[in-house]
Parts: sequence; structure tokens; C-alpha cells
Amino acid sequence: MTLLLGVTTPKSRRLLTVALLLAAGLTSAQEGRLGLFTDHTDIGAPQHAGSVARDAAKGTIAVSGGGANMWARADSFHFVWKKVEGDSAIEADISFPQAGGNAHRKGVLMIRQTLDADSAYADVALHGDGLTSLQFRETAGEVTHEVQSVNKAPKRLRLEKVGDYVYMSLAGADGVLRPSGSSTHLLFKGSFYLGLGVCAHDENAFETAEFSNVVVGLPSIEVTKVRSSVEYVKIPSGDRVCVYPSRELITATVWAADGSLHFAQKQGAFRVPASGGPAEGLDSTVIPIPTGQSTAVSPDGKWSATFALQVGAAVLTLRPTAGGEARVLMRLPDQAGAPATISWSPDGTKIAYVRYQPELK
Repeated sequence: MTLLLGVTTPKSRRLLTVALLLAAGLTSAQEGRLGLFTDHTDIGAPQHAGSVARDAAKGTIAVSGGGANMWARADSFHFVWKKVEGDSAIEADISFPQAGGNAHRKGVLMIRQTLDADSAYADVALHGDGLTSLQFRETAGEVTHEVQSVNKAPKRLRLEKVGDYVYMSLAGADGVLRPSGSSTHLLFKGSFYLGLGVCAHDENAFETAEFSNVVVGLPSIEVTKVRSSVEYVKIPSGDRVCVYPSRELITATVWAADGSLHFAQKQGAFRVPASGGPAEGLDSTVIPIPTGQSTAVSPDGKWSATFALQVGAAVLTLRPTAGGEARVLMRLPDQAGAPATISWSPDGTKIAYVRYQPELK
């Protein structure tokens, strides 16, 4: 494994390899039983106590544990960690050596405020079925949220903290890490825990996730360059899915009848499959003009969705068109700028929107 340290300036953060580890006196963690990490512990109260097996020759750490879930208001899993402060990044290849198991067993890269079960945290989670998402609990005891990626079973994963934001980057078959467009505002105070985790997603099960080529260091500048992304939110779960990130500002998006998403940028109009993929240029556009507030009625006419700014946050609410209480489906506390237009999927189960990412100086 490689220990990465970096230097940072107000305008840039670059990940650098430090050759003089011996001179810096930073080899104790490198040579220790847990490699780059200090200790390991069960979070919550899993039925089966977790364990760690490091193979220095192969450059792997096998983390084993139980746990019913990492979700809602409390977590149960096994965690290998070290305490750090400031801007940080962790990346690794993750695999499950044992076939089968729960589809939602998880191997995660994690930043966690405390070792309490209900702690604020963010992680990049690889599920047993290949689903990959940025999961987070904004404050202790709050409900967990996530932004799912359209990229399944990535070759490599990275979690990065820059200022008060966390980001997920993923690599495909080529092994090159790229910003996924998934990020969220999350304030960690003082020192926090950085590490690797595994959850069986089954209280009676015991699972192992293998982490290889683990790197700990400072974040790259690339993740902060994503300006906006096409996303959609699922109804009724409220789970978000990031479909297409861009360094340019996306001004509006609509869900086409064929199930693809059309969006507008300064350069013109584009089309992207809702399942993700490269964007294709369109000869003409029917993209609506974005406004400060967007309201759209579901295809069956039963629901009205409104996406608007409320005290600095962009909030998506649903209200029965026949009258009744409105409920918040999604809240984006980090939304920079007025919400763009929203659009229902043809089957009425999802709502597409544009998420804006504040530019960090």
C-alpha cells in the first residue's frame, strides 16, 4: 500500500506522493498490523464480531463483519480506521471474495465524525449487486440519504472531503478515477475517522470485503470542477440518482417520451440515456426556459411537484392535485442558484432536475 500526503493552497489541492517517508517519521502506520490504519471496531451492535486480515505482500486488507444495515438513523458494521483532520481522500479497489450473500451487503470507504452508531458520516458504498452510491447522514441521529451512481460495479472507488463537501469518484474498466457528479455538503468538526468498512446487511450473516491498493491522502482538484449534473429522484423513496455530470452549467432538463433525458447547456441541447452514458447532441431543442421555481404535474394528473428555493435550500415537494398536505421529497441544502425546470418520467415514478454544485475557491 502507498501512503500519500499532499500540499494544498486556497486555489488548488493536488495529490502528491511523498518519497521521504522515513525521514518524515511516518512509517509506524505503514508497518503496523493494519497498514495505514490505527485500529478496528464494531459500530453499533452486530451479532457477529468483526475482524481484519492484512496481506502486506498482496497489498490487501480483508475486513469481515456482520451488521443488519448502514442506513436510517443508526448503523451496524465493522470499521477499520485512523483519525485525521482537514481535507482528506481515501481510495481502493473493493471486491467480495465469497459469492452469494445479500444483494445489499456493502464494502465502504468512510469518513465518520465519531464511532457512535448514529454518527454523522459519508461513505462510498459498493453493494453486493454492484450498486454504488454516496451515502451520508448529515448530523447525529438524522436519517441517512444517498446519491446512486448509474455506473455499476466500478473497478476503483474514491471518497474525498474538500472543505465542507464530500465527493465520490469512480473508475471503469480503464481504472481511471473520474468525478461521478455525486457530492453533498457535510460539515465535519475537528478530527474525524477515515477508513474501511463492511456490513453484511443481514444480522445472521458474516461477510468479507477485500480492499486492495488502498491509498490515503489529500483530494484531487478534479472533483471540485463539476458545476452541475442531471439527476432524478425516485418516488416514494426519495433516493437520488446522478445520471450525467458536467463542468459546464446545465440550464434545464426534460424527460423525453422515449425514456431518455434531454438537457440544455450554453453549447446547445443534448440527450443522455436515463441509465447513464455519453451525451449526444440534438439538432433542435424543446428544453423549457428555466425559472426560479418549477412546477410540474404527474402524467396521471394526481400529483403536483414543485422545486423551489426555501431559506437557501432547494426543496422538492409533492402535493395531491385534489388538495391535501404537501410532503418534502428531497432537500438540497448545497444548491447554488435557483432551481431549473423539473420533469416527470413517462411512468410517473421519478422526477428529473438539475443539481448545481457551488464553485469552491
